[in-house]
Amino acid sequence: MSGARWQRGAPAALRALDTLDEPDYVDLFTATAAEPPEPPADAWMRRVLDDVPIALRRFTLTVQRAILGLRLDGRPSPDHLMGWRIAARDENWVRLEAASWLMTGHLVLHFDDRRLSGATFVRYERPLAALVWPPVSLIHRQVGLALMRHAAATR
Repeated sequence: MSGARWQRGAPAALRALDTLDEPDYVDLFTATAAEPPEPPADAWMRRVLDDVPIALRRFTLTVQRAILGLRLDGRPSPDHLMGWRIAARDENWVRLEAASWLMTGHLVLHFDDRRLSGATFVRYERPLAALVWPPVSLIHRQVGLALMRHAAATR
């Protein structure tokens, strides 16, 4: 398995799976898994997230709710992953969506054979978001890299 990587922007193939008009922020996490994930993508991601250390899950949810104000569903549901609504899915990808008064976020998680990709799309709904998101995005990058490494190692 190769290490997780982060970059600004996302390839056209992943952008085509998203519906957010004119995002203010786009990034991409990638990794290579030891073995190809088993479809469907949402079920595989649920298995990955269920195995994430509880402290990391709690920290992530706290930042998303308390700082970003994202409205996340706290109840386990086949239509949500870590509180994010599953807006669209296929065998090898899933799009998650969450919003607040401050911003709207979409996550597109995709796998192709052993290549894992996770694209983040953020649109600012208020000018304040342009001040809040940049420092939070530093945390987002570290958590995203940790989750991508974890996903690549999950069998």
